[in-house]
Amino acid sequence: MTSYNRNSDAQKPHIVVIGGGLAGLSAAISSIDAGARVTVMEKRPRFGGATWSFDRNSLFFDSGQHVYLACCTGYQWFLDRIGASHLAPLRGKLNLPVLDAAVSGKISFLRRRDLKAPLHLADSVLKYSHITAADKAKLVFGALPLMRMDLNDKKLDKQTLAEFLRRHKQSDAAIANFWEIINLATTNVRAEEVSLAVAAKVFKTLLTEKGAGDIGWSLVPLNDLHSKPALELLSHSGATIIKRARVMGIIGNTESTSEKNPGDPSRSHPDYPAKTVFGVSADGSDIRADAVIVATDHMDAAELLPKDTEVNIDSLQKLQYSPIINIHLVFDTKVMPFEIAAAVNSPAQFVFDTTSSSGLNPKTGQCLAVSVSAADSHVGWPSKDLIDLYQSEVEKLFPKAKSAKLTDAVVSREVKATMKVTAETNALRPSAVTGYQNLFLAGAWTDTGWPITMESAVLSGLKASKLALKHLGFKKSSEQIGEGVLI
Repeated sequence: MTSYNRNSDAQKPHIVVIGGGLAGLSAAISSIDAGARVTVMEKRPRFGGATWSFDRNSLFFDSGQHVYLACCTGYQWFLDRIGASHLAPLRGKLNLPVLDAAVSGKISFLRRRDLKAPLHLADSVLKYSHITAADKAKLVFGALPLMRMDLNDKKLDKQTLAEFLRRHKQSDAAIANFWEIINLATTNVRAEEVSLAVAAKVFKTLLTEKGAGDIGWSLVPLNDLHSKPALELLSHSGATIIKRARVMGIIGNTESTSEKNPGDPSRSHPDYPAKTVFGVSADGSDIRADAVIVATDHMDAAELLPKDTEVNIDSLQKLQYSPIINIHLVFDTKVMPFEIAAAVNSPAQFVFDTTSSSGLNPKTGQCLAVSVSAADSHVGWPSKDLIDLYQSEVEKLFPKAKSAKLTDAVVSREVKATMKVTAETNALRPSAVTGYQNLFLAGAWTDTGWPITMESAVLSGLKASKLALKHLGFKKSSEQIGEGVLI
């Protein structure tokens, strides 16, 4: 267990954050901004959660291509607060090229105009060539109900997006070549499985807010975008930052999940009312805390939470993961003329030009990242087979790749990229509260109203921090957390 820094002001209320992903970092930053003493504990040797980078042959590759939309106000707050907004700017108005791998040169653009929603997308839909004229005319029968949908309707979780779209006159071709492009990139679950409650949030937002779909992504490796500036901010603010931390359990007055020191009288400390935790057990020692925020993934949280919590631990343990893979291809010349492109009739869902973030000199070649969401069928393939398949798909999309030399290639896999929110599982996502008055949950998988995204992660961290600060008496500061951010 390695510690970077330790706050010497022991008089401040102490908040321990377990987990160093975007949820944990956001919770820690907002808590220390309010004046609390903060300790962040991460079991891995790195921070950033699923957003991380690695180097290979003097180039940098990200764990996966992470993008955000203009509607992601929480994530933009996070970037602003750590001083990294300029490293991941929005790239102007939505203007997404969509190529057909089955027909060379066939391309359409999903773009927005400066018109009132939903007319901002009407022009590109009318010109969209990857579905028939009849299917284009019927898109309105799917779009209008989504725009009018009550996102608080619990019945939405009992059906899939595909079931809803078919009931509203959407053909299988329209689902595959139009709706699925947006759905997969935002929910990481295929339309045939994803809960309508999650997908509806995405489509309603994009259809009713003119600039919501404008896209932004990083110009630098994700380590430089997220974990590095966030840890510098926390360290300079006096936080204790611990990596390789083995958290064994959360210690409370009614129960401890730790098997260490079973005779410790602090388990029933008389100064703590019922349903209170007062620390965590890690690496053979106890760390006292006035509040604890669990910001791990859902499986780790289920292991750490006290057994008498109000969170349905059995349900959490049944929830599956949805994987994402990225195939990074380095060519000796430029083969793709776009910064980003989507594909239909291809397993290559999105292709990104990552030359800038990789550190490759654009005069010597181009680096592409092929991003594949909901990659259950491919995640276990050997790297060579994945590289061969997706190099072939890139050649179909961009013919210049056929004559270019592939100078390097590597596969990155996030087997546990997101929780898999299928029909009837969105309702299982817990809130930030646990039944213990000073123990809170954070993570993209908690009930934030958003799919399992960076936005959801940040919002969950802000929510948990706000509740912890309110419990500790930081009323004014807790109300100001993430000003302008809906949590």
